[in-house]
Amino acid sequence: MMKKSSKTRLAKKRAGRADARAAGWGISRTAMERVLKIQDELAKAWSEGTKAPTLGWLAEVLDVSHKTVQRDIAFMSDRLEQPIEYDPSERRYGYTREIAGFPLMQMTDEELLALLVAREAIRLYDGTPYAPMLERAFKKLALPLGNVTGFDASDVSGAVSFSDSGRAKLDPEVFNTVLQAVLDREEIAFDYVKPWEPGAARRWQAARPLHVCNRGGMWYVIVKNENGPNWNLALPRLRQVKRLGVYFKREDVFSVDAHFEGAFGVFRGNAETAHKVRIAFDAYAGALVSERIWHKTQKLISLKNGGVELRMTVSALDEVAAWVLSHAGGAKALAPAELVAKVREAAKAMANAH
Repeated sequence: MMKKSSKTRLAKKRAGRADARAAGWGISRTAMERVLKIQDELAKAWSEGTKAPTLGWLAEVLDVSHKTVQRDIAFMSDRLEQPIEYDPSERRYGYTREIAGFPLMQMTDEELLALLVAREAIRLYDGTPYAPMLERAFKKLALPLGNVTGFDASDVSGAVSFSDSGRAKLDPEVFNTVLQAVLDREEIAFDYVKPWEPGAARRWQAARPLHVCNRGGMWYVIVKNENGPNWNLALPRLRQVKRLGVYFKREDVFSVDAHFEGAFGVFRGNAETAHKVRIAFDAYAGALVSERIWHKTQKLISLKNGGVELRMTVSALDEVAAWVLSHAGGAKALAPAELVAKVREAAKAMANAH
């Protein structure tokens, strides 16, 4: 038969664990969250001048063993250099002095500001299943920072923002399935709808997805082609995606930079093709063009009329021709002759359409 004192201790223990769970503390909590809770209790006892918490009480509140609490406090003392003192007579842990904040990561104001600006940038990826995950990740990163900055972080969203017109419309399920297949190196099957054939779909019975990327606001999956250059497939055009449970080995590490070597946008020519492009921009268009980096090979040369001439080497010309036309007469294709011809033909087609 259980003694009354034992029953009392058991009841208190159960009550303590119930209170802990009600407060949101339990076995699912991470080590970082346990450390933050311990810090909060030690700091509270110091500031209020009350007795520091005992080892047993901390174990009950956190719903972990005494050894786990001791390891957490050892980490706080040794690795985080917290001024913690142990009273063996009462088995209590307490601070020996006041501490200002409790940053698990030491960050300057500038570093934290950069992190918060990056948080705003994830809005560019709305529509993917990773946008809410990234938001949760930033909240976890902010959790251990403590009160270490001299500005109100909530003001950042009102000071800087990001937008991306023409953002791809994604099916989150398709995106997640394809990306997981890329990570697992697993073959997939899917229907692919081409924009010039909206009423028809080509069935890919087995494809090896190598990489997922975003270029110019559009999401693509790069698929292995055994007989030539790999394919770029726009993710919004994939339908009925299914993982096949067939895995493949990637002999060489895939390089997205090498894949798009020479491309102005997404389209690529032959590996041996190298078009030396020259485009003249008037003063207004030249000022706009000079504000951005369009291609890693670009060179800008000032012109006497106040404009600039852009020179670069690319492997395909279709997207360059469309870019020239987008400047509404403020740009003139100079070379190569093939680019000049493409711009003229497209300009005539536009004129006829209007």
